[in-house]
Amino acid sequence: MSPRKRTGKSRGLPANLYAVTKRGRTYYRYQRPDTGEWRGAGYDRQAAIRAAKRANEQLTPAEPVSEAAYQRMVSGDGLAIEDLGERFKSHLREVTDSRGRRRAGKTLYEYDRMVDRAVTAWAGRDAGDITRADVTAFLEPFGGRSYGAYRTVLHQLFAYFVATSDRDDNPVAGTLTKPHVVERTRLTQAEFDAVREHAPPWLANAMDLSLVTLQARAEIAAMRFDDERQAGYLFVDRAARGHPALPRRYRLAVHGPPAAEPPTPRILGAQGALDGRRARHAFARVPPGARRGGSGRASGAPPAPQLPRSTGPGRRPATGGGLVQGCGATPVRPHHRGYD
Repeated sequence: MSPRKRTGKSRGLPANLYAVTKRGRTYYRYQRPDTGEWRGAGYDRQAAIRAAKRANEQLTPAEPVSEAAYQRMVSGDGLAIEDLGERFKSHLREVTDSRGRRRAGKTLYEYDRMVDRAVTAWAGRDAGDITRADVTAFLEPFGGRSYGAYRTVLHQLFAYFVATSDRDDNPVAGTLTKPHVVERTRLTQAEFDAVREHAPPWLANAMDLSLVTLQARAEIAAMRFDDERQAGYLFVDRAARGHPALPRRYRLAVHGPPAAEPPTPRILGAQGALDGRRARHAFARVPPGARRGGSGRASGAPPAPQLPRSTGPGRRPATGGGLVQGCGATPVRPHHRGYD
């Protein structure tokens, strides 16, 4: 509802009280805020103002107030940052994502560590008294990924305070963000071989296994010989991506780059998946006049080879480098080792 126009005769009147001038006399009317009905308030301005204020107190619905803020005003006690920090950590253990999953233990440990550090820096202070300057001073010593991680956690912390009506604003909003510069670079072949040459046997095996399977460090460290639950396939347990099955027979050149493939003539009779692709590209370059009746084959040339098909349910031939897919495994294609 838009506010009423403030004219000379209505200026200074309480809400819902209106002045109407007829025949040179000013009459006051009151509109009930709950029903919208009009009631007469007489010609006496001061008496009408007193009656309207009293009616507004009784008829106007009370606005919602924060119980926590009300208790602080009445008791005079503030909410210490230590108490709100513990409430926030308990809240983190209750919330779930869109799939109904809770945060992992390692994630909660990192959240607790960063929240405790911020609480220690602001120990003894009221959560409502922390300003943006305090947040900036706390974040200043950090750099790189640490700065971004602490800023994210503090933003969630004060957003929780705002949601629980313990604060009216988020002091982290408006603080600067620092770009994260990646300082790590990939190892070249010479660097990888130098590290592997001086590494203990278990580390050398892990380095080779990481190149063969392209799995992360945690998966490499957790691999066991009895994970080969099916002949020729190593099952890797990855909680975030299912259970991929990796074939053991990878072509990996540990002591040197793989031999170059012999050149394949661009003819339609080539064999193999890669050669079949070349044959199709070669056929696309055949002039239209050399094709026979639009049959999809060049004159006098054998039919284009077919790609290898599965030899059974859930299996692919060894030449395709495939995986067992019928058991719910995630397909992973084999890779060669890369060289710079």
